[in-house]
Amino acid sequence: MHLGLLCLGDPAHAERHAALVESAVAAEALGLDTLWLAAPPVVLAAIAARTERLRLGASVTPLAEHDALRVAEDYATLDGISNGRIELFAGPGPLADPRPDSGRATDPGRARFRESLELLRRLWTETDVRWSGRFRTPLDGVTVEPHPVQQPHPPLWIGDGSSASAADLAAEFGLPLLLPSVAAGARELAPLIERYRERFAGSGAPRVGAWCSVREGGAALSDRVAESREALGLQLFLLRVEPAAMPERETAGALEELASLAARGAVR
Repeated sequence: MHLGLLCLGDPAHAERHAALVESAVAAEALGLDTLWLAAPPVVLAAIAARTERLRLGASVTPLAEHDALRVAEDYATLDGISNGRIELFAGPGPLADPRPDSGRATDPGRARFRESLELLRRLWTETDVRWSGRFRTPLDGVTVEPHPVQQPHPPLWIGDGSSASAADLAAEFGLPLLLPSVAAGARELAPLIERYRERFAGSGAPRVGAWCSVREGGAALSDRVAESREALGLQLFLLRVEPAAMPERETAGALEELASLAARGAVR
């Protein structure tokens, strides 16, 4: 299981951008595997230039609101700059109806998300793409250049809280699934993961990730990691921190504990 950091705070301040770059450098030095950010692609590019091994995740990319062609171009470029270290976490975003009974067929936000997801994967893996959909203008012979370094494309994680629709979509497309916070108890999410694995239609093995926050009480971080891995069979565990908004001592303690787990190889 890979260990890393997740930062989801307000990306609008230059001070936070600088803090994220320095956090990435520190995370790599501590031996962590990945850093996931809610930040503009240019910030990820700056981090790629300062690191060599750390995988870089673009978290909470709302495909229902963004043009899939622009997303494909930006992150294919980033994948090249980072020498194949980019990952994406995509969700439908606030345009999707959060009501349990909304249903994919009648929910425009989810329909847009699904269409954008299909187009994004085609743009990353095909040349001369011709496309006609419901929610964007047609494409006639478009090729994204350069294509991503990673084949067939960068890891594309799907998530939408703990909804069954997200698990079903990830399973249908053969994509990894990212869960919400596991602080409330990883075992409560086990039925959703079982559903995902049963329906998984990808060529490789299904992959599951989850996260928790530094400030969530309960068991020690090492115990939470072990419980989550055992209950859910995780391949990825992210610790949410906010370097520019949290006390330095609080952040440092959590990072040290996570780095200790990585150094011991206890979760590999």
